[in-house]
Amino acid sequence: MAVAASPRPAQKSRLRWACRQESGRPLGLATRTLTLCLHDLMVTKKETRKDSMEAVEEHRVIDLLLLGLEDFPRDHERWPIKFEVFQEYTEHHFKEEEDDIFPKGTKVLGEAEMRDMGVRFAATTERQLAVL
Repeated sequence: MAVAASPRPAQKSRLRWACRQESGRPLGLATRTLTLCLHDLMVTKKETRKDSMEAVEEHRVIDLLLLGLEDFPRDHERWPIKFEVFQEYTEHHFKEEEDDIFPKGTKVLGEAEMRDMGVRFAATTERQLAVL
């Protein structure tokens, strides 16, 4: 399945646009793809190294929270609480990436790096969707 490129919105940062997920993609896929394509590149830059390493750890926490939700009975009284914790943590992480990490990445990555990262992002997403 080919991943179609979406039109680039003018109001979005170049990096946010390059990493934008299409609706309906699994969250675990998004965190893995961002780690493999964006954060692995940003960790090589002094200005974004710490933030990128933190984001990767947060992606691991999100994946663990997802696993905990998948394996927990939905009719259990604690399931809504577990989901609320997952939702709050994930929303905080996304906001941090949107407000802090993506803008920093836009400043430190050159045009060629961003273009290459966008190509890797699309190819990685396609490979991961093929095995779902």
